[in-house]
Amino acid sequence: MTARSSHYATCSGTASPSSRGEEVAPGQMVARCGNSGNSTEPHVHVQAIDRLPVHVAKAVPLLFDGQLPHNGQILQVPGTGA
Repeated sequence: MTARSSHYATCSGTASPSSRGEEVAPGQMVARCGNSGNSTEPHVHVQAIDRLPVHVAKAVPLLFDGQLPHNGQILQVPGTGA
């Protein structure tokens, strides 16, 4: 299933490498990790859905290196030391 819309939260205040409505390719950076609110470390929240509006949408699984991460799993970003 292809995601039709996605949402990123807790991103860095610096300019995002992708724009609203832009189609992105696998492996393309879409957001920078941030540390806003009451958090102990930088993180990002990601949600992908099959259509808009959100109240009728269904979640689309996001695979990282071909696998679906489990809740709370920390993902390593190649080439960043993170």
